[in-house]
Amino acid sequence: MLQRVKLFLLIIIPILLGLYIRFDDLAVWLKHKALYFYHGRAIFTGNDAFFFARYAEEFFKGIYKAGQTDFLRNVPDFEKYLDPVPLISVISGFFSKLQGTYIENVSLWLVPILAVLFSIPIVLFFKRIGFPLAGYTGATLTTISAAYLPRTTIARLDTDALNLFFPFLIPLLFALYIKAEGKKKFIYIALAGIAGNLYMWWYPKPSLLLSLFAMFLVVLLIERKLKLTKDDLISLGIFVLLSNPMNFIKGISDAISRGYAYIFIAGKKSVEGGFPNIQQWVSELKHYSFSQLSQIVVGNEILFIIGLLGLAFIFIKRWRYMLLLVPFIVIGLIPLFGAMRFTMYLVPFIGVGIGAIFDYGIYLFLKNKENKEKLNFGLTTVAAFVLLVTIVYLNKYAFAYVARTKFPPPLAGEFLNLQKITEENSWIWSWWSEGYMIEYYGRRGVFVDPGSQFTPKTYFIGLTYAENEPKKARNVILSIASIGLKGIEKEMKNGVSPFQIKEKALEGKYIDKTKLKHPIYWMFTSRSLPAFDGTNRIGTWNFKLQDGLSRQYQYIGLCGAINPTLVRCSSWLIDLKKGKVKARGKVFPIKKIFIKGKDGSLQKGKFSDKGINVVFVGSKHGLFGFIMNDQPLHSMFVQMFLLRNYDSKYFELIHENFPYSVVYKVKM
Repeated sequence: MLQRVKLFLLIIIPILLGLYIRFDDLAVWLKHKALYFYHGRAIFTGNDAFFFARYAEEFFKGIYKAGQTDFLRNVPDFEKYLDPVPLISVISGFFSKLQGTYIENVSLWLVPILAVLFSIPIVLFFKRIGFPLAGYTGATLTTISAAYLPRTTIARLDTDALNLFFPFLIPLLFALYIKAEGKKKFIYIALAGIAGNLYMWWYPKPSLLLSLFAMFLVVLLIERKLKLTKDDLISLGIFVLLSNPMNFIKGISDAISRGYAYIFIAGKKSVEGGFPNIQQWVSELKHYSFSQLSQIVVGNEILFIIGLLGLAFIFIKRWRYMLLLVPFIVIGLIPLFGAMRFTMYLVPFIGVGIGAIFDYGIYLFLKNKENKEKLNFGLTTVAAFVLLVTIVYLNKYAFAYVARTKFPPPLAGEFLNLQKITEENSWIWSWWSEGYMIEYYGRRGVFVDPGSQFTPKTYFIGLTYAENEPKKARNVILSIASIGLKGIEKEMKNGVSPFQIKEKALEGKYIDKTKLKHPIYWMFTSRSLPAFDGTNRIGTWNFKLQDGLSRQYQYIGLCGAINPTLVRCSSWLIDLKKGKVKARGKVFPIKKIFIKGKDGSLQKGKFSDKGINVVFVGSKHGLFGFIMNDQPLHSMFVQMFLLRNYDSKYFELIHENFPYSVVYKVKM
């Protein structure tokens, strides 16, 4: 009885902690609805959420066409609809239809619940191998760790919500199979097969399933001393069959392609023969220092080291069963040497290592004691409490964390407005990070989205943002609309260099008006205001130097006048009388100043021949400040978005609501 109570507590504590810390955000959201909702519709907190939500809506409307062309993605090349429709889309769409509400509102409660379910299999797995506190600590730490919490918070409709559940559930069922007898073993392997199939439906990365199966086979061969029984062979067949044999065939090519991408491409400055490698600027693929990683994972460097040592210890003590987890242990250790993307997989194993030391300490203490069950229960309870208090204290900042929306709510209205101000068959030229949002709200085709940004097309979008000649910017847009990625790749196969392709696009040599059958609109949004320096770096890429211009532009925030000649923008102080900009103890001379009034007027002034340029943009939403060097000042981003200064020969202004969005129609 005490053992069951102990097991229940070890599972329920991390679940309740994880739910509390996530639903605590919801209280803030509901109290300040204007910051998190648009007309009763929550705003997602992750990019991919918009992708899954659109597929959910289309699936339940009966217009989703699995395996066929998705005409909203990656125009003019297009992508295929996923086959089958993502499981997360089916689940969220089902509850959305059942409750009669937006999918965004369903994600407010669905994601937190899914995110803590991994606590069940991780505790059961380590309880099975004699280390219950290891599983408990792994679950408790993970639910509030900064590496997992932001990825599984409210309104973040993403596969991360169950991406720790299946990696522990399947090895648990494998472990149960190995020691089971009679019909039970077939039940366990059948459940493992079903779980494997669901895992691939949830997160279609077949190399992961293949690696789990491979380690199961290794462990089974060790347990059976290289002599598999007839039941084992039947069971292996059952697992493969129920997991879908195609997943194993695809797993080989998936493993090769992913290994190549992460090992040989992610760190390079250029790809595709010289085009900038967009991956080098993706935050998820950056590397943390050991100290940073320690703080993010567990909140303390010493405890992080203890966790690593404890993980090594439990691996040595229970190496056969730990082999079942090797694929995800390896993935979890990647952040020590490479991309931070996989940090969420490291957290549970650091927790496991910490808890394992407590488990072993209790084991040694009870080794020669009588009445072990009661003592074990008492010591485990005390240890669980100490671990809980320690983890909560070291990660107390997690309780202050509040999930942030991907953009201010009014921008949702701007995306929705695309359905009114553009034709149904329109294509939208925009930065890649806005792609899924435009597809979801606006129902319009985009050239690049977060699922297709690692191609030269992203460079050409950046090029138009940084370009200073309207005609050339227009030429690039129409060129890409004419030839797409396939045309770029064809040119490269014919020996045309990336630089030559860029020059030909600027000159409009790829424009084929017979292919330009879709109206094209250029949409600038507030999301680009703080990010333009990065976009500009891509757009000014020098193919010889393998880099672009950086630190050329900065958004300095909302501004307010202190007096007629002194303006403050957050920590920046602009002295209009002396022609100086002050910030963080430094003083910069002003070269030129531009003031765009909310009435549309434009005032200009010059202070000196050297220095930085200051741009103020007024709107009904406030006064916004920017500082920049000459190159970005003349870019299409600044001229067309901030100043609304455009050439009517090539563009037509059809909508402006600065800072949220400005939309132009591209003239053919």
